Amino acid sequence: STARAAQEKRIENLLSTAKVQFEAGKFTQPDDDNAYASLRSVLALAQDNAQAKQALQQLPQQLNDAARRAFNRDEIEATQRLLSQGLQVWPADPALLATEQVLRRELQTRKKTEEITALLNTAQTLQRRGNIFSPARDNAINTYEAVLKLDPSNKTATEAITVITDDQLRKARLAITAGNFNEAEMLLAQLAPFAV
Repeated sequence: STARAAQEKRIENLLSTAKVQFEAGKFTQPDDDNAYASLRSVLALAQDNAQAKQALQQLPQQLNDAARRAFNRDEIEATQRLLSQGLQVWPADPALLATEQVLRRELQTRKKTEEITALLNTAQTLQRRGNIFSPARDNAINTYEAVLKLDPSNKTATEAITVITDDQLRKARLAITAGNFNEAEMLLAQLAPFAV
C-alpha cells in the first residue's frame, strides 16, 4: 500500500539521517538533530526494526569511543560534553562511567600539578628575594614545604630545602668561627624545624 511505502521511505530516511548525525558526532545533541532521536523515531514507526535496535545498542559505546578519542587528543571540554550527553541518556553505562572516572582523575592530577608549579614558582621567587625564613608565612621554606605536602617526593622542593639548610649551616659555622654566637644561634634556630 501507499501508506506502507511512505512509512518504509520515512524509516529509510531516518536511518540515513541517523548515520549522517552519528558521523557528525551528533549522538544525543542537539535536541532536534541527533542520532539517538532519529533511531528512536524509527522504533516509534517500526518497533522491531533490527537496524535501529542494533544502532541504539551500539550508540553508548560509540559515544564513549568518541569521548576517549577527544580525551587522547587532550580535548577536555569535548570529552566532558560527550560524556555528559551520554550519561544523560545512559546514566549507568559502565564504559561511560569508567571514562568519566578517568577524566575526573586526570583533571585532579592536572589541578594538583598546576598548584605545585605555582607554589614552586612562588618559592623560587621568594628565595631569590631573600625571603627564605621570613616573613613568618610568606617565605620560601614554608612554600617548599607546602609543595612537599602535595607531593612528598617532589625533587625540586627537596633539593631546594637541602640547599637552603646547607647554606644556613654554613653561615652558622662561619658565625661561630667569627665568635658571633648570637647570630649563629639565630641561624640554627631557623633550622630547628628541619632537625632530624
